[in-house]
Amino acid sequence: MCLLSAAPLTLAFPPFRLGFLAYWALIPFLFLLADKEAGAAMRWGVFFGLLSSIMGIFMTGRIGLFSDFYKMMIHALSFALFAVLVLLWRRRWPFGYLMAVPFLWAAIEYVKALINPDYAWLALGYTQNYYLKLMQYTPSIGVYLVSFWVVSLNTILFAMWQRRSEARWLAGLGALLVLVCAAPYTFSRLLAPEPRPLQEQQIEVRQFSKVKASVPLRLRFRRYPESATTFATAVAL
Repeated sequence: MCLLSAAPLTLAFPPFRLGFLAYWALIPFLFLLADKEAGAAMRWGVFFGLLSSIMGIFMTGRIGLFSDFYKMMIHALSFALFAVLVLLWRRRWPFGYLMAVPFLWAAIEYVKALINPDYAWLALGYTQNYYLKLMQYTPSIGVYLVSFWVVSLNTILFAMWQRRSEARWLAGLGALLVLVCAAPYTFSRLLAPEPRPLQEQQIEVRQFSKVKASVPLRLRFRRYPESATTFATAVAL
């Protein structure tokens, strides 16, 4: 189950143009946590984090982010924390704990970035880096709300599978899924009803120059030449 989550989650990040894999990549991990106790949830969370780190090194070239062992361990422990918090919410609210999952994920990403700015580049929102027509709202809300949106899709699909034999629940969750899918496109159209590529490119470059001083040199230009300005734009938020 960990591999079924870690592999698509890694491939969803640049330089691969497979961001859509992130929409369901967390579902196997949520299945794995569904019936685990605290100790097992923590162990599987650490294993999932380490597996994601190792695959990130070999598949995307993010060597700099995991050059220090302690960085890799903090990254792995963040998944363990997520797993334990999901377990606690499931015990407290068995039928609605999935509503808390996107909040927990986005909050952990934000806190992790406060601990070390390098972790900001691992936010799940960056999987949508190439879908600019959908993600024009990012400068207004930040990359962590994009992460929230991606995790919300995972939790809704997971809930639909859990309630697959209950027609009313399935219909309601299906309608919610449509609304959540349409939300970023609708918001983007409201912000930019007539997209102008040349002007958008100028905005990206200007934002990139603003944050260039605060981004470590080794992180400014990784192996993503096509999306360097977009990455820096999102980090600036």
